[in-house]
Amino acid sequence: MEFTGIRINKELEQLIKELIRVKLGAELTLNQLSALCMSDKVNMIHTGEYLKQLSMLKRVQGQKWMQLLACRGGQFKIEQIEILVPVPCKEQLANEQSRQLKIVLDLAMNVEKRVNEMVKKVLFVAKATNDSIVIDIIESKTLPKQMQVIRQIEAQLNTLHRQEVPEYLFEKLTIKPLVENLKHKVHVKLVQQLMTPLTLQQQPALERQMYQMESIFPAHRMF
Repeated sequence: MEFTGIRINKELEQLIKELIRVKLGAELTLNQLSALCMSDKVNMIHTGEYLKQLSMLKRVQGQKWMQLLACRGGQFKIEQIEILVPVPCKEQLANEQSRQLKIVLDLAMNVEKRVNEMVKKVLFVAKATNDSIVIDIIESKTLPKQMQVIRQIEAQLNTLHRQEVPEYLFEKLTIKPLVENLKHKVHVKLVQQLMTPLTLQQQPALERQMYQMESIFPAHRMF
């Protein structure tokens, strides 16, 4: 791969490791929110599916950064991954009958903003160390996609605030259409990741990392 042999700056390496932890923390948080939405007491199935797809994207993105580190002489060790924002229990959310969707989308927004802040920190150090590879990845792919998700959630929150419709109806008419589009994107990314070639030297290290990840975060099956 094009990254092989280009040793990464130590300070930048540490920040990328922190970004990976934040990405995996975002996956864990969004997964918990998804399960909360799909519980019988809350029953926001479309929102739960939407958050599930977002969580899968975070996992794929985190794995790509792990792969970049491996190709540049770095290594990421799976440690304790923590949620990024406090997640209410289903009883707490069930008591907020008219605000459930807003509460969940606000939490998802906070997760995405936390990820965005970390991405910007990595970009700042990448520019300071003149790492053109990381700069290009973040400016051309990571940041635009991250901002797209933030704007999407923000648009839902704004529309929800303006329109006086029941949340269950809003979820069906607005959130449901987003899910299919997001499912396609996640499917494409998973296939691309499976098709990405690795050198023989890189394969064992990445396989060990993936095995460790599977022990903490069971894989989602898309097909």
